Amino acid sequence: MVAQTAKYSADKVKSPFSRQQRNQLLAWSKRAKEENLLPPFERKILYEGGRYNYIFVSRLHRLSKTLEMLVGHIGDEADLAWEIKNAGYCCYLEAQSEAGDPEAQYSLADALYYGFFDLDQNEERALYWMAKASELKNPEAECELAMWYCSGLCGLEEDEQKALKILEGAIERGSARAQDLLGRWYQTGLSVEEDLEKAYDLFSKASSSGFNEGTFHLAQCYEGGEGTETDPGKAFEIMKRLAESGYARGMMQLGQYYVDGIGTDENLTEALNWWHKAAELNDALAIYTIGHYLFGLGVEEDDKQAFTYFKQASELGLLRADYCLGLMHILGRGCEEDDEEAFSYFLASAWGLDESDYHLGLCYYFGRGCDRDYFQAYECFDRSKEIDSDALFYLGECARDGTGRKRSYEDAFEFYIQAANTENANAQMAIGRAFCVGEGVQEDDIEAVRWLELAVAQENSYAEFILGDFYFKGIGVSVNEAKGITLLRKAAGSGEKGALLLLHEFGYDLEEELGAELSDEGENVVGIHLDPASRAKALYSKTVEKLLDSDQEKNIGANVIELAIIGAERIEALMSSNEGEN
Repeated sequence: MVAQTAKYSADKVKSPFSRQQRNQLLAWSKRAKEENLLPPFERKILYEGGRYNYIFVSRLHRLSKTLEMLVGHIGDEADLAWEIKNAGYCCYLEAQSEAGDPEAQYSLADALYYGFFDLDQNEERALYWMAKASELKNPEAECELAMWYCSGLCGLEEDEQKALKILEGAIERGSARAQDLLGRWYQTGLSVEEDLEKAYDLFSKASSSGFNEGTFHLAQCYEGGEGTETDPGKAFEIMKRLAESGYARGMMQLGQYYVDGIGTDENLTEALNWWHKAAELNDALAIYTIGHYLFGLGVEEDDKQAFTYFKQASELGLLRADYCLGLMHILGRGCEEDDEEAFSYFLASAWGLDESDYHLGLCYYFGRGCDRDYFQAYECFDRSKEIDSDALFYLGECARDGTGRKRSYEDAFEFYIQAANTENANAQMAIGRAFCVGEGVQEDDIEAVRWLELAVAQENSYAEFILGDFYFKGIGVSVNEAKGITLLRKAAGSGEKGALLLLHEFGYDLEEELGAELSDEGENVVGIHLDPASRAKALYSKTVEKLLDSDQEKNIGANVIELAIIGAERIEALMSSNEGEN
């Protein structure tokens, strides 16, 4: 919050509170006295806020702090307390800004730009007050205005020279924040030509002035050898001093140094120790990271504890925590299964995280926690296709079925090929299916079998079902009922109802099959050919060659169908029970 100063006193202003809010302040003042919730002066602040039509501006500032103290004691009325606090604080900022306080002007501009304290976002007013504060040489305002000019934000046209001039002026007046910001520009080549030595020099100066961000970036220079010699030990030493000073971001990064063994021995226990210290300072990323490790990454799993940490990080606004909470609600880990809750968390984080977009698309596609909406699903998959090959697969399914867009087998096959470039098992199955029935490509049972074999090698249950049927009927292969039974049993064991029906039709009962362990996802393979069939065949050949090379290293037989323990990612657990619908 902005501190009140005598130099910028705005004296009294008309009360910003409604009659209902003023009555509530009086009631809280009385309750605070009866229950001894607040010191006498704080109770007086509440009383004055409710009693008088005109209030000293300094009292508005104090009232905000008093209400923060009160919130923990008033339970269901906490939301109303925050509402009144925000109204009073915004009135304070307005009055102080009009009185010429550059710190208040900067805070008001920031609040108007982002919509803080229940204010409506207003870029025109935000720019007005930010420019005012910058004219009065407020260093935070100068840096923010420079960023707006650099990126063309808040209604400004991009003007890198203007941005640079503002920063250089702030640096001449000794602004450590401006030194750090310009250092990052030189580090990344933003608005200036990349110059790592200049970046290092600016970070050093900012650090010498006691600016924590400058010290943080200086340590990273030593870590990566940017503008100076690589020195992990020096990086660790600087980051440790920064962490010990109480800087939460430094604590978080020091923990990562212990995990990665940068300048010190690897030590997960020490890493968690520093993350817990940062978490005590309400650092959202540290809280999330602890939850992430409790979710089964390097320490003993504790789903309930992980859920608690993710919840805390979510309440602090970390979108990735919302994403993890969505997954936990879908899977019933650390909480009850709840599709509607999962959907709400994916929806909250979707516009900031492509991973959430993908899972939100699955919710819309299958109607989990929401009404089924193929158009929304298609948009979500399209936004997340760059980071998740299964999103490409589902784009193909939408094109194939004409759901959420116009039907096109050719487009569907193209999506499947793109996804198969990352050895996506769903896409391999879909290409095999396309060759089988001639969707978007000429019918070819031999090619169909080849692609289905690749998907089976990754334990894709729908591919097991189709290929099992092929072995019974002799489609693209010689009839081999033994292999057919084996594949159908595996598919049925994974929940493929069609496979179970076929087994019953052929006179067999389902037996439990143990799934094989899967290896990590393989590297990308790409074939460039003009027609879809040629591209698919070339991609198939490269994929098989890679599997066979891996197979030879392990001294196992080279039958692709038998390579179940080699492969990439198992089909998404989230929707595996619905795969048979496709």
